[in-house]
Amino acid sequence: MTFVDYLTELFYLIDTELEALNLRLRTRGPAPRLHDSEVITMELAGEFLGIDTDEGIWHFFRTYHAAEFPRLPEVDRTRFARQAADLWRVKQLLHERVLRRFPPDGLSDGPGAAFDAPLWVLDSFPLRVCRYKRAPAHKLFRGLAAYGYDPTAGSGAPGGRPGMMYGFHVHLRVRCDGPCLHFEVAPANVHDRPMVRELLPPAAAMPTAGAVALGDRHYWAPEGRAELLAVGLELLAPF
Repeated sequence: MTFVDYLTELFYLIDTELEALNLRLRTRGPAPRLHDSEVITMELAGEFLGIDTDEGIWHFFRTYHAAEFPRLPEVDRTRFARQAADLWRVKQLLHERVLRRFPPDGLSDGPGAAFDAPLWVLDSFPLRVCRYKRAPAHKLFRGLAAYGYDPTAGSGAPGGRPGMMYGFHVHLRVRCDGPCLHFEVAPANVHDRPMVRELLPPAAAMPTAGAVALGDRHYWAPEGRAELLAVGLELLAPF
């Protein structure tokens, strides 16, 4: 499969599922030059290639794939990034819809399987909104972002304690074979432990056999073990 074939299949999947959602995204104003399916396709394909910025994705497809996205040269980087950001909820709904195409959530499908209950992994990573020294004057996400700890920060920021950052933590629930099942974003000063309940599916969607989740020591909370077992989750997070 060539990369163009991959783009075509990816666009077809996204466009079909977006049409099936039957969302009314815009009620007034001119229609965007790029279709929403095109923007999401470029985002996903760009991330697949390891391009992790809107500017990099815009520049790559504008340079090498203008034939596949003929109206992209008419759209500047700022407008592309704004349209991509405005579609965050649509992408979340598409993610939930595509997940239904996967087999049941880690349930064993034959004799000899290691687990009868789903096996998940819980983890989080830092999401900075600016450099640490710029945080006091930073206006973006004011009232939402917060100071917190970044275990990947090494020596830390000048003027702050080692590992300090300003922004958010992204919390993930991942299936044992790779697909991300759910994510939540919380201010950086929110501890990992209370986010466990936020990452779980609704009670009606919890597997009847219960579930097992692996987590690092930041999720270690013996006092909450019984409460999680009551909702069908055994959390293995040794200190």
